[in-house]
Amino acid sequence: MEAAPFSNGKITGASITTSGRLANRSCALACNNYIRKVVGETLTEENKAELNHIPQIDTDSFYLDLTKVFKLDKFKDLDDDTQIRLALKLSSEKLQAVINEEIDNISVALNLYEPSALTMENEVITGSFISLAPKRYFTDVKVNDGVILAKSKQKIVGVSLVSYSTPPMLKKMLKPVIDIALDGGEKQLREYIKEQRKIFGDSDPRDFVRKAKVNNLDYKKIGRKYKRQKEDGSYLTAPMGSTSSLEYNRLLKQLDLVGKYDLIDKGDSISYIYTQMPNKYNLLGSVAFTDDRFSEEVGLKDVADYDKHWEADFIKKIDIIIKPLKWDIHKKTSDFVKW
Repeated sequence: MEAAPFSNGKITGASITTSGRLANRSCALACNNYIRKVVGETLTEENKAELNHIPQIDTDSFYLDLTKVFKLDKFKDLDDDTQIRLALKLSSEKLQAVINEEIDNISVALNLYEPSALTMENEVITGSFISLAPKRYFTDVKVNDGVILAKSKQKIVGVSLVSYSTPPMLKKMLKPVIDIALDGGEKQLREYIKEQRKIFGDSDPRDFVRKAKVNNLDYKKIGRKYKRQKEDGSYLTAPMGSTSSLEYNRLLKQLDLVGKYDLIDKGDSISYIYTQMPNKYNLLGSVAFTDDRFSEEVGLKDVADYDKHWEADFIKKIDIIIKPLKWDIHKKTSDFVKW
């Protein structure tokens, strides 16, 4: 049997996606307008299509902000647990009814073959929500699938704060930062950073090494960098993993340690650290190693650039988290904490 010369697959898929987006946005708008009525906002022809209580909307889901509801006089003094229970009741009863009615309207308007297949219901209720960009946010989940959790659970969507190269020590330090951003304050964060910087400063470089794989060592030292010439005559600068490995191999030879420790070769997985400039070994800003004994024997703690690791792997990540909050951990204020 010959293959069909064309397929409706892409067209069908696109139409399903478009229909889903239409239904999702229609339900989001209906819920948004319901909240506007509850809090006493005026609906006009100019603003009726605005999603001012929707901080995030995706292809098939949306978040509804209830902040203004709980600022109403009759709700503002409720404790957190009572607010969560009330939010669950509001979602399962009032908002679900709004959604069901809107889905019925959509089913009629689109003449759906199987209207019952189009459904929406609450997935999570959160305490705090930090939106960085579309499909990128942090939140603490208080209710999951209708069940109130004994302890809130972090949910991170579309944001990569850590990677293969991020030191485990700093990965562990980052998790409480999100908790503080969601439920704490700027001063609390400053104090936390101060405490962690002291712990970090007392640690061994082996605790905060970065990881990399060496893909190429075919570089020559030109000035203060390792480079190789391309076919067109231009030069390509070695990536950090290659530079760190070449500096390690050079240091082994300089200290007559070849044989005691293996030279790094192409394809090896390595650990590397940033180094201060200048340093007693004339390292070009970083050095790799594959054996932890090497770090202690040559005294890498004395040449490690703690500040650069701290900024690159911790502070810059915090800046991403707190940017929407407009917190500034770098400015000097009355409660400024130096790290």
